[in-house]
Amino acid sequence: MGRAFATLATTPTKDCELARTEPPAFADDHLERLDAVSQIIDTGQVEEIAAAVEHFRRSPSLSLTHGDPGSGNYLDDSGRGTILDWETAHVAPFGLDAGRGAFIALLDLAGTGTSLELHDAFVDGYRSNLVGIAKLDTRTLRAATLVAALQFIHGRHTRPLRPDRTAQMAVDATTKYLRTSAS
Repeated sequence: MGRAFATLATTPTKDCELARTEPPAFADDHLERLDAVSQIIDTGQVEEIAAAVEHFRRSPSLSLTHGDPGSGNYLDDSGRGTILDWETAHVAPFGLDAGRGAFIALLDLAGTGTSLELHDAFVDGYRSNLVGIAKLDTRTLRAATLVAALQFIHGRHTRPLRPDRTAQMAVDATTKYLRTSAS
């Protein structure tokens, strides 16, 4: 699945008519989101997420991003898949779909109990299919994963749509990610 979403990052965006979010506007928007949810996140995590957002303020490259690269938007057909539901597609700083896909895996919504393995599989697939552009370095992946965490925490806190998918679940997944990625 990561391989399929990585193909978007290699798609030319110069003449793309989708909405375009430049890095400074992206960072400003996400710092506002962080401010809105900072009371439900550990202070140390707020600082790490803020640093991740600032990483994208300086992002030199934009890419086509799906916006919701989870398994619910991907049909697997024996190694050749189809990406679905393009309503959130836009042009934004490079690496965001990798972080979103990685964080969605960490949420383990299907209850597999293998969230870290799902995370690694998505990231490995994504990295393996980046052709003709800079590689997804560890710092950008970590920043993108923390930005995705913020998006989920904020969305679930400000617009709770399902009682079984809470902001606290996203906070807990963020805590687990930070604990395991630091080691």
